[in-house]
Order: sequence, then C-alpha cells, then structure tokens
Amino acid sequence: NHPDCVFEHSDMAGAFLHEKNPKRILARLPEGLRTHQYVNGEKVEEYYWVDNLYGRHDAGRVFVRAHRQYFLDRGFVATTAEPCIFVKREGENFVIASMYVDDVAWVASSEALMAIERAAYKERYRADFAACTGFLGTTVERCAVTGAVRTHQRGHIERMAEKWLPEGSRLREKPADRPCDEKLVSLVSPAAREGYEECSPVLKKAYQSLLGELLYVCLARRGDALYAIIMLGRGASNPTTELFHRLLMVA
Repeated sequence: NHPDCVFEHSDMAGAFLHEKNPKRILARLPEGLRTHQYVNGEKVEEYYWVDNLYGRHDAGRVFVRAHRQYFLDRGFVATTAEPCIFVKREGENFVIASMYVDDVAWVASSEALMAIERAAYKERYRADFAACTGFLGTTVERCAVTGAVRTHQRGHIERMAEKWLPEGSRLREKPADRPCDEKLVSLVSPAAREGYEECSPVLKKAYQSLLGELLYVCLARRGDALYAIIMLGRGASNPTTELFHRLLMVA
C-alpha cells in the first residue's frame, strides 16, 4: 500500500534452455533421422549426448533448483513459510520476488532498486518485464494514486463458467444457493460408490478437469466451497452424471 513501490512480473523465453543437466544422457534419434559412421569398415549408428532439459523427466526439478539458487546468490533470503518467496533488505528498502517455475512477481520499494535487480536478472536469463497485472490465474489491480494492490480471480472464474456453463444453461440462469447439501455425503460414501457403474472416459476426463479447476479456485479464494469439492473429489476415479451435475452447481 505504498505509491512508490514497483510491482512487476517477469517471464522467460525458453526457460529450461537456460540450464544444463549435469547428467548427460545418450539418446537415439527417431527412425529416418539416424546417422552412421564407419569404424574399421563397420557401419556404426551414432548416438547423441543430451544435456539440455526439454523433454527430460527431471527438467523441472533441475531448472527450479538453479533458478532458486540465483536468488540466494543475489543475497535474497527465502522465507520460512514459502521457500519460493525471496526477500532482500537494505535498511528500510527491500525487494521481494515470488517465483513459480519461470514466472516471477517482483515488488521493490523503489525504481532504483528494481532497475538493479531487473538488469541482473536479464543478464542471467532471457526474460521480459512488465507491470504485474496477473499472476497464476489471479488478476492484480493497483491504484495509481495510493499504490494499493487488489487481487481477485473474477476473470478466471468467469472464463471457467463460460467453458462449463454455456449460455442457456439452467444453472447459469438459476445458480445453486449453496455448494452442497446433506445428500452429497451419502452420494460419495464407500457403499454408494461400490454400486456405481463404470463411467465413460469422456465423463471421467471432464469431471477430473473441472474438479481440478474448482480445487484451485477454492484453495486460492473460495474456501466456502472447499468442503463440497473435497467430498466430490472422492468420486473422481469413477464419477456419475449426478456427481458431475453437482460439480457444475459449485461452478
């Protein structure tokens, strides 16, 4: 809530290419692209060392460890509550960086401090900086006069509603008055789920997709619907059309 603070967001291009994996792996090219050499008159197929990270199972872990180490090397201190939030203080001045893979939200007490960190970061990574208007599905609005920051997920929720509750939907015209009722517990009880017929792959995919979207919103903003989502999560492995309808009621 300070008008002089700088609030920015940075994003990398080709994030995983910034790091090399210390464990090199020999890879065989797909058929049709393979090359050969002749060794002592014998035709031998060539394999190639893979040391960049894209396509490897450990890519995310290696990149995040190196990215995190960058902030520690710059004199930031990771908070005890969240190891990917870093703080650097110089007297009353500060820079805070919140990292999620290659996305970073920055808050600095002055433009001068932010300029130093921005230049150092761009020297290490190929990244673009801009005013922070959103981060991880959350909209960020800032008052130009007072500097007060307000966050919400209205846009994310509206896009989710447009996807799952199209125009003309009965639930859109008359939304449910609460996320669940007393009947829900019995619907997802072990005895009830044992009697469910095997669901179609289409229903299962749609159910799990919507469940994940709603869980994210509930954990971030709407704790009032979290109990319903947890109960409905019990039916994720074999949902019914009634359970899917109840998910739509939460949306």
